[in-house]
Amino acid sequence: MKPSLLRRLLLSAVVLLAVPWAVDTGAAVHAERRISGEIRTDEDLDQSPRVTVGGLPYLGALVTHVVPMVVVEAGDVQVEGIGTANLRTEIRDLELPRDRVLSGGITGAPASVIARTVRLDGVALGTRIGVTDLDIAHPTDISPAAQPATEARLTGTPPGFDRPVTVYVRLRIKGPDLTMTPYRLVGVPEDRADEIRSIFTWRLRTEDLPLPTRVDKVFCSGGSIYLESRQRNVVVGETPILPVGPEREALPGTGAPLT
Repeated sequence: MKPSLLRRLLLSAVVLLAVPWAVDTGAAVHAERRISGEIRTDEDLDQSPRVTVGGLPYLGALVTHVVPMVVVEAGDVQVEGIGTANLRTEIRDLELPRDRVLSGGITGAPASVIARTVRLDGVALGTRIGVTDLDIAHPTDISPAAQPATEARLTGTPPGFDRPVTVYVRLRIKGPDLTMTPYRLVGVPEDRADEIRSIFTWRLRTEDLPLPTRVDKVFCSGGSIYLESRQRNVVVGETPILPVGPEREALPGTGAPLT
């Protein structure tokens, strides 16, 4: 085969692949912008959340009528009952008719799971316990591949101390409460151990958080502590997608599942 013909065939193949990819990417970006704007308006947010739609290709949902995943994220927002935090909501197996796949409107659509996560970094948790330079780490493995843990290593300078201390804590859900309890102290004078245990002991009543269901999971991963709440077999918009304030009535446009 002549080189020039081979180049033309390769170019044609690239174009044939690039055009569908561009169309699919454009449709996904349009849907993400529409969803982001819809959430900002309906939930009265100060800024538009980041939205990512799953599915490869996204327009495959025109045939399946299911978007496998929609991820909504907002950083450094005020969460009632906890203060500044980072939020992430995963909507899984979102059922959409063809017109909603193209438009990006998701309010009123059924989903198999809505998982909401409140992420506390060192600044957020440190503010709650009064340790302003708090660092959070995995208790045994600081590598990016470390598995989530129900313990955490906290390092910071408590009030009245002139140098940081390290405290290992257990994270537990007990009924409606999240508890953080020290079990090992490093660099703490023996005569001040009780003081440090008191500072690093924290209890949060999760029922006071703006979540539609109780927190059912708490863990440490990647330098943060995560609180997770899940709803199953729900309609998007029956409860706020991002937990930023008091729970409200169903959002505008919510009703019977889409057909």
